[in-house]
Amino acid sequence: MAAIFVSWSDTSMTYRLPVKLGLVTLTMLLAIATLVGCAVRSDDAGEASEKSGFSHVEAGHDFDTIGGTREKGNSQVKKGDYDSVIAAFTEAIRLDPRSVSAHYYRGIAYQKAGDLDNAIADYAEAIRIDPNHPEMHGVYVYRGRAFRDKHDLDKALLDFTEAIRREPKDGVGYSERGATYGEKGDIERALADFNEAIRLDPKLAGAYAGRAAVYLDKGDLDKAFGDCTRALRLDPKDAVAYHNRGLAYKRKGELDKALADLAEGIRLDPRLALAYYNRGLVYREKGDVESAIADFTQAISLDPKLAEAYRNRGLAHQDRNHFDKAIADFTQAIRLRPEMADAYGNRGYAYAVAGRDLEKAIADFSEAIRLNPTNAADYFNRGNAFADKGEPDEAIADLTEAIRLDPKLGAAYHARGQVYEKMGEKAKADEDFGCAKKLGYEAELKP
Repeated sequence: MAAIFVSWSDTSMTYRLPVKLGLVTLTMLLAIATLVGCAVRSDDAGEASEKSGFSHVEAGHDFDTIGGTREKGNSQVKKGDYDSVIAAFTEAIRLDPRSVSAHYYRGIAYQKAGDLDNAIADYAEAIRIDPNHPEMHGVYVYRGRAFRDKHDLDKALLDFTEAIRREPKDGVGYSERGATYGEKGDIERALADFNEAIRLDPKLAGAYAGRAAVYLDKGDLDKAFGDCTRALRLDPKDAVAYHNRGLAYKRKGELDKALADLAEGIRLDPRLALAYYNRGLVYREKGDVESAIADFTQAISLDPKLAEAYRNRGLAHQDRNHFDKAIADFTQAIRLRPEMADAYGNRGYAYAVAGRDLEKAIADFSEAIRLNPTNAADYFNRGNAFADKGEPDEAIADLTEAIRLDPKLGAAYHARGQVYEKMGEKAKADEDFGCAKKLGYEAELKP
């Protein structure tokens, strides 16, 4: 299963005025106070405000967990509130272009405002000016987060590994790297890093929430619930812990509890795109397609590169027989993730059902099969498309393969029986119709 992690952790880091601050102005000090105040709760809080967890796709449809640590300040401060902060650090840099701290703090401000490219540029400049500066651990952690938010996971891993090298006894680097491994789908390394983060800092709430995501991926709901409980005991305002517990409830089929926890995660962090995404999945499972579409749309607005949100919004449009909108969303999902087999399969279905464009449908089913040759539904749908085109031999071959892959697929027996019937092979047709009936076939399979 594909895993996607989103990770931040501000309060797990020690914020202090840097040793090499350079020229300090009153405006800059106020800017630092504003920035740190947004990012960090008082030490009395006792733990990091990490929001760890990960989300993954089940059966081509569901993200289940989100990973990492997203700072609380990020959810509470809008972009415009950082303009004066950025301006103050820009003035400090004008007065002292070699101020590592001014670049570092301006990078944080850019990052909080959602300007990842400028943030990364400031972190790179801070590293260039003085790679041995006392704040370098923080610089690498923040730049790693920025790379991860840009979905550049390899660069993120390099930065978190460097942060660990510089401060090997700080759990944050391990927690952040664990989140990134999770997003890459390397669950065992993710688990090892979260375990090490917890060993180093048993009060690191986000590491528990992140480890809960790993346990969800492994199907161990008891351990997932346990880690979410620990995370929320340490940090009752941890949005990702609520999110991951909501996904655990979803796995148990307790959809109302899932909605409640996902809603609380969104309340605590309105910028948590995957919380909207996963709530959309729950709404769709409950049959509330309008609410599902609204949540998928909000997830896309927060993370335009979230291919799964386009794919699942396409499915919701398909539920309403809005096939043009569905095709547009599947196409965007494919553009973002060309390896997404089920996006091709679902677009093929939409082409076949909506416009009766069988050539495009067959092309999409064929690509889906190339990417994932074990999915019976794609063979079934391509077989039906071939049958509609009047190509019975190809249809029988595909429907037979669908049955081989899923011997309980009654619709495939029925469809093959119809092809045999048109070919005049009554005995084979009757045999297939009998198999379909025994399997309880009532309606045509949909993806």
